[in-house]
Amino acid sequence: AAEFAGERASLHSVSTERSGGAFVATVRVGGVPLRCTVDSGAACYLSVGQQAASKLTSCQATDRTMHQVGANGEHICSRVVVSRVDFGGVGGDVPVLINDRPLDGEDGYLGVCFLRHFDLCCTTGALYARRNGAAWDATLLDGIFGRTPCVGSAPPRCQS
Repeated sequence: AAEFAGERASLHSVSTERSGGAFVATVRVGGVPLRCTVDSGAACYLSVGQQAASKLTSCQATDRTMHQVGANGEHICSRVVVSRVDFGGVGGDVPVLINDRPLDGEDGYLGVCFLRHFDLCCTTGALYARRNGAAWDATLLDGIFGRTPCVGSAPPRCQS
């Protein structure tokens, strides 16, 4: 308790809410607040469901896509955009995956490529974060992004 009290001054409370055992935090994507599950098991920076994509306007469209198979065997195609994502009072320009299907529950999920930029502290009632020294690298996942189109999904409405 004494050690945590000393560290607490440098940490930001980012969530006290849980869903299915995982913390849910509000992140700002291009200035728009989205509720996202904090998912250290996901490799992406940020993935948002089809229902949340219509909220995004401040992003840069790319011609890149990512095809994934979900935990329940569903096939997901995501278009890649770049946008500023803020969490715990700081952020950077990172790839955001716009899924071709809605997500259950929250707007999206934060993956380990984003979370690696923060020192995280979990207690039974709260998630705390502080920015660490890891450099923002929007090209980190470039090797796995492709250009195969997502069939039947509309491109994101990003500002140019």
